[in-house]
Amino acid sequence: GLYTLAAAAMTGPRGHVVAFEPSSRERELLQRNIALNCFANVIVDERALAAAPGGTATLQIADALHGGHNTFGSLIYPSVSVVKHEEVVVTTLDSALEEHQVRNVAVAKIDVEGGEVAVLRGASELLTVKRPIIMMELQQESLAAQGTSTEELLEIVRGAGYSVFCYAEAGPQWIRLFDELNDGGSQNIVAIPSERTEDVNLR
Repeated sequence: GLYTLAAAAMTGPRGHVVAFEPSSRERELLQRNIALNCFANVIVDERALAAAPGGTATLQIADALHGGHNTFGSLIYPSVSVVKHEEVVVTTLDSALEEHQVRNVAVAKIDVEGGEVAVLRGASELLTVKRPIIMMELQQESLAAQGTSTEELLEIVRGAGYSVFCYAEAGPQWIRLFDELNDGGSQNIVAIPSERTEDVNLR
């Protein structure tokens, strides 16, 4: 819940953070940390996000040291093992935001170990109407394990009128334009609505 806690602190009492955590183990830790920090502005949703609402899916739970690798696909690191499976309810991001009566979204962070394309396919209103800045993992092996690809993810994001950036390794600017030919298939990227890129200081 590190990013949830940071977002809750930055958002303050005038806004809310909606955190999706389908793993019961990680969700317990998240809720405990929210309580320890006395945050009243976090909504924890126990469902997983997918391309279509309804039904369930089997979530592979990684060992406790690698909880960030829980996935609906295959684990891609030899040092990470599956310790159990959980059947979890799935919904779309658009549906969940409507249920939680979220009208505006400033930032969305998506790191779902290869399920990013599915999340985006269930978030057309988010992309076309709410248009937040999106922080997202881009990991070709994880995407391939769920039948998608870096190319498909970038096509969705750019097709919705976003410009894609990655983190700069040096210099005064914190991001630079992402170039998939040179930057490879494993990155943390930032997608910014094209109408807002003039506000970004590029190197």
